[in-house]
Amino acid sequence: MRAEHGDFLAQWKPGPRLTGIGRGLLDLILPPRAFDGEPALTSGLSAGAWSRIVFLDGPVCDGCGAPFPFDQGEPLCALCLARPRTFARARAACLYDEHSRDLILKLKHADRTDLSGLFARWISRAAPDLLDEADAVVPVPMHRARLLRRRYNQAAEIARPLARAAGRPYLADALVRKRDTVSQGGKSADG
Repeated sequence: MRAEHGDFLAQWKPGPRLTGIGRGLLDLILPPRAFDGEPALTSGLSAGAWSRIVFLDGPVCDGCGAPFPFDQGEPLCALCLARPRTFARARAACLYDEHSRDLILKLKHADRTDLSGLFARWISRAAPDLLDEADAVVPVPMHRARLLRRRYNQAAEIARPLARAAGRPYLADALVRKRDTVSQGGKSADG
């Protein structure tokens, strides 16, 4: 066999059983760590982190995804009624607060694309009705200049496993961002 460009014609790939055994042995030597840096029995978050994150799966505003304290019959919150948005419906997987912020910012700015599958599972849990009605999953695009600076689109990293889990087509290039807008970091909902 001849190697061209560093590739070998025949490559051996271990099966799932051998991979599982190898992973188990590695876990004995280097115990797994949760995404939040704490020791864990499985991948994901530590028990402490799970208990602090506020997941939004109860009654929520159909327009923005903000939580309602109880089912009030009206599908929209006062803000969405007062200022209609350019989109019809949205969902949030969890409150963006001091407990979720670090994980979200790790995905956005610290090259932690391994968190994208976790966030995709959270969104699929928070928005099953929207996913059932969707024809496809389309990530919010980034402007080319920002994409060059950041090196990846975090929305696309979440949308890809979300589409796969929902059984929907993933349309990476369906939308294009033409303007390089200012970063939303540090802004409030009003600003």
